[in-house]
Amino acid sequence: MKIEATVVPTVERLAFLPKLFGVEFMMRAEAMLYNYAGQFAPDSYKGGIWDFYTLSNGGGYAAPRTPEQLNLNVDGNGFEGDMSADAAGIVFTMFVLNQLCYEAYQKDASLTEKLSGHYHQLRDFAKHHKEASSIFRAID
Repeated sequence: MKIEATVVPTVERLAFLPKLFGVEFMMRAEAMLYNYAGQFAPDSYKGGIWDFYTLSNGGGYAAPRTPEQLNLNVDGNGFEGDMSADAAGIVFTMFVLNQLCYEAYQKDASLTEKLSGHYHQLRDFAKHHKEASSIFRAID
């Protein structure tokens, strides 16, 4: 079954971060998204508005709203390449979910399970993304 991404309508944006990252981590997650974007794409990410997406499998992600390609350089794994803002947003969100799972582990089993579930839902969506190979090389 194909997993569909839907842009979160403006009136529902405030509920997105707590739903995806939990109330405990929503503010930290937002800051982490911007930080990863600046860290991984320092020459091409200049800030701005982000879109939030819900996935038909229950997951979600955030992506910068720009038609331009972002050049990502992930020092930790040697990835370097251009990708759409949508694909880059998937990468940034997966890094945030992974980090927050680590932080929640052994402190809050329910939150850890929720974050891990969202990571796997996003990974399942990314498998069928048109830029899947770049996404998976960036998160490896």
